[in-house]
Amino acid sequence: MQPHLSKPAWLAHLQTILTTGGHVCGLRVAGQLVAMVAVEPAEIAWRQRWRPAASITGLAVLPGPGGMGRVRTLVRAVVALIQAQGAVLLLADAAPWATAVGFVPQAPIPYWSVAPDVLRRFLHCEPMRPVTADDLPALAELYERRALALGGSQRRHTADWQQLFDQRSPMGPLHLVAAMRDGDCLAYAVVRGGDALSNRVVVSIDEWLDDGRTGLPAVVSFLSQLQGRATAIQFPVPPDRPFTAWLTQTGPVSAHLTFGPCLHIIDPVAVITEALPGVAATEQDGRVHLSFPDGMMSLAGTVLASLVAGSLDAHTALAQGELTGDATACAAFAERWPTTSSFRFPQAGRRFP
Repeated sequence: MQPHLSKPAWLAHLQTILTTGGHVCGLRVAGQLVAMVAVEPAEIAWRQRWRPAASITGLAVLPGPGGMGRVRTLVRAVVALIQAQGAVLLLADAAPWATAVGFVPQAPIPYWSVAPDVLRRFLHCEPMRPVTADDLPALAELYERRALALGGSQRRHTADWQQLFDQRSPMGPLHLVAAMRDGDCLAYAVVRGGDALSNRVVVSIDEWLDDGRTGLPAVVSFLSQLQGRATAIQFPVPPDRPFTAWLTQTGPVSAHLTFGPCLHIIDPVAVITEALPGVAATEQDGRVHLSFPDGMMSLAGTVLASLVAGSLDAHTALAQGELTGDATACAAFAERWPTTSSFRFPQAGRRFP
């Protein structure tokens, strides 16, 4: 449970979870509620498909001895619950308790902090303007298509876009802008930071997405237009996009890494079957055992989660001895394991209240 969250806001948050298909699980000891967790249904983009998943959005534990044991008990109950409902992945905030009970961090999200004068108006493009309600279907279509291609992001439904739209304000702190052409969304950005479009403040681009062709110039141009209006601009940059290479060559840039939600694999056999067709897999005592034509191998479930999360690649896992068994089978795994996008935008509009 996040600090400074009022009781009415907390109860409203739980009610929203329950009315949208989520769960609130509690643990009682001698009749007293000592721990609780809220779980929301989700879908995660992986290998060009939306995968059934769930997200732990709130955890509260009474202080005292045995706190981590109570967390483990709750997580086991959540895993059993959502596995019975067909979920493959479970997400949790990047917090110490999550890694302590077996979640692994996803790949780092690069966040750049740039002095405004580094960004120059050098690209001609469609201007970005405030989003209207009529633009939301086009934004949703862009996100659905590009999120699947990039991988790792949570699916957004109509209500999620409406929630994000309702949070915007002409006077800040949240702005939603987009570049539109003939009814199509070329790019959008979620901007946060006081009256971000007029005052000299630190402007944070919480999220931006382009169509992969013509939308990128709109995002770059929009950032450059903040020159003189902000003391600094912070924004996430996917490491595999051309903008990253351009940015590192334009002038002084400071980058810092943050981590996305931690990940736990609910059904490792299903993940292996999807990623490596024709390879038989079983799970026992926290390890996943694979049968290749040339031999057998195994890896820890946490290693598999790191591979899915993008925080570890298969060849590094092989070199570090994380893959054990027949050498030919281990080499075949490293060669065949698919390279997936490791970048996920923060889920603006889906934040804990």
